[in-house]
Amino acid sequence: MPTPSGTYSIPIQPVLSPALLMASPHSKALPFPLNAPGVQFTYLARNAVYWLAHYWSLREQEVLFPDFFNGAELEALLAAGVRIRFYPVHTGMRVDVQDIADRISPQTRAVFLIHYSGFPGPVEEVAALCKERGVRLIENCALALLSCIGERPLGSFGDAAVFCLHKPLPLPNGGALILREGRNGKVLVSRDPSVATVAGHVVRQLMSHFALRGKSASLRAARVIHSLGQAFTGAAGVKRVSVCTSSFDVTSANLGISRLSLRVLTALDYAEIARRRRSNFQYLAERLDGIVSPIFRELPPGVCPLSFPIRVENRAEVTERLVQLGIEAVPLWARHHPILPEGSSPEVDDMRRTSLKLPCHQDLTNRELDRVVEGVKLVLAGCEVLTH
Repeated sequence: MPTPSGTYSIPIQPVLSPALLMASPHSKALPFPLNAPGVQFTYLARNAVYWLAHYWSLREQEVLFPDFFNGAELEALLAAGVRIRFYPVHTGMRVDVQDIADRISPQTRAVFLIHYSGFPGPVEEVAALCKERGVRLIENCALALLSCIGERPLGSFGDAAVFCLHKPLPLPNGGALILREGRNGKVLVSRDPSVATVAGHVVRQLMSHFALRGKSASLRAARVIHSLGQAFTGAAGVKRVSVCTSSFDVTSANLGISRLSLRVLTALDYAEIARRRRSNFQYLAERLDGIVSPIFRELPPGVCPLSFPIRVENRAEVTERLVQLGIEAVPLWARHHPILPEGSSPEVDDMRRTSLKLPCHQDLTNRELDRVVEGVKLVLAGCEVLTH
């Protein structure tokens, strides 16, 4: 069950454990993009989008942008003064390269391509198109860390790539930016996040860890610490910067990654993380076959899925019932942004209405996955479900 402070026995994201807080650096090499020349770290991925737009002088310039999006990355571009022109995303989060080609004009300076939930968009074709038309390509890999096409990692095809680190990894914060030009392009001048901000996220993640592992006494202690921390920072007027919003706060744009996140990055086994996420995705796919309508019906080689996205009718009811069972099921980008209101695209409207992501991250064992499967079966037995 979720606790009053919002933790779940099966969270949607991996959790930070006490062991990781004390872990020594791992002997294995860091993966792309963490090992890329000139990689620049941020507090959030959206900060990197904002500063990239400034670095490339995109103010009042046109950027082609997909019409299915979270919101934070779009708001970062708008805050930087970018002019947005949308291209369509089709059912199943599919992008047609021709839709992009038809919209590139003499005013277009860049194309923004999102790799949805770790699954690659048509990046090879879009990269070739951008090169032919003389425009830049920004790969949004916020949800695609560790995913590859063949041996080539996502984020290595464009002129720039942005990654979120704290969603696929057990970090209190973290984003990354890489440029094709490597070390020649210094985009960011950042400041450290406050101790209160980092500590607050660490305690919340520890609460999630204790809930996942069934350590009720430790969870109660962490919940008390979290409440005291909130009361103290509120009384002191300390601003804590959330990592859980879908909006962009320009006053926090120059926040960098915390030192704690950088240390944890060196202690992780990335090959095992990718293996577990793939295995967990396939486990859910096999046991929910014919019961749910998955958005991605196959798991191509090299893909490291962020979650297990499905389509359901009565999504609000399904989500609420799963939450009551302690399963953190999250509606996928349900909010319609004012710049592209409901009714602009029937396919996007349907995705925003029906898409729901289930947890399949590396911290889950078959025992927890079985709970997800049984919970989904139980909930959908009383709800209408899309199976086609």
